[in-house]
Amino acid sequence: MTYVEWLRVGTTLKRTAITLGIIFLIAVAARIWLSVYGPVDAMSYVGMLQRDPASHVTTTTLPDGSRQTIVDNPAQGVHVVAVDLGKGHEIVHITNSKATGRQHIAVFGNGDVNTTRNGTGSETTIETDNADTGSSALEFGIAGFVALIAGMILAGCFSRENDGHLEIAMTKPVSRTTLAIQTMLVDCVGIVAVWVMSAIAMYALQALFLGFHFGVTGRDWLLAVVVVLGAIAWYALLCCSTASLKRNYGIILGTAWIVGQLIPVVSQIDDNAPQLFLLLRTIARPLSWIDPFTYARISIVMPSAAHAMHAPPYQVDIPVLVALSLVYAACAIVQWRRVEA
Repeated sequence: MTYVEWLRVGTTLKRTAITLGIIFLIAVAARIWLSVYGPVDAMSYVGMLQRDPASHVTTTTLPDGSRQTIVDNPAQGVHVVAVDLGKGHEIVHITNSKATGRQHIAVFGNGDVNTTRNGTGSETTIETDNADTGSSALEFGIAGFVALIAGMILAGCFSRENDGHLEIAMTKPVSRTTLAIQTMLVDCVGIVAVWVMSAIAMYALQALFLGFHFGVTGRDWLLAVVVVLGAIAWYALLCCSTASLKRNYGIILGTAWIVGQLIPVVSQIDDNAPQLFLLLRTIARPLSWIDPFTYARISIVMPSAAHAMHAPPYQVDIPVLVALSLVYAACAIVQWRRVEA
């Protein structure tokens, strides 16, 4: 009775797998290019400097077993001391005696870059520690973002039935409520599957560039629950918004993505903003309480630092997202029951 919905979920999973596969192949090509032409160390600037014909490179092994590389380039006025402590932990000190020749430094993984001016030159200290990321928040968060997209794609299931298929749905040997619940549960399984696939893909990308250094904390598992529930709540909201439509539901699915992300941002406008923005904040604030993006911890619009300042703890996010999912799903089912062929 939900065969068609399983087909839609299967199609979504196939497209997700193909997209992730293409991204991985591009990453493999980029990794091969970096291996041949890219940085020798974790920092691209240091790697390019080592390959400069004008550089004098000296490598020694220190008493503690770490490897020290000294790069001296008089032409650029650069002196580098890099110490590789092993397992992805590196400390690099760069002294630039010239004001010209800006350093383009890229740090892969966990790293800190501190630069201070010294007359006409500068001193830069870089420390990377990729031995153990200690957290999977980035992987789980990106996977949650992909799950949100999958929720948007799968939403509108009732509108699809309304558009020329409602008569067939009414002939199935189950009530419309049961059929609606089963349909939404199938889509939720698809959303969870997309999140799992995406999380595995993120781990694969991390291993490709940083090695097999993974870590999962208890807070990461809470984040995983939050982002998955956020995707399901978003899916339920979109189903609720389109359950009574027969056509043009795609417009709602597309514009809701933008509105859903802007509402939490506008609701946090500062009190010193112009009156017009304060009016928008007054409208957006109550809407943010029922917006899944407020609790899903995922947004391409909202700055992470500002979001963290106002974000409730995960223990608050989870029950709120569960409640929103149930309420929106119930409203969607009630609407669809009332639609006539």
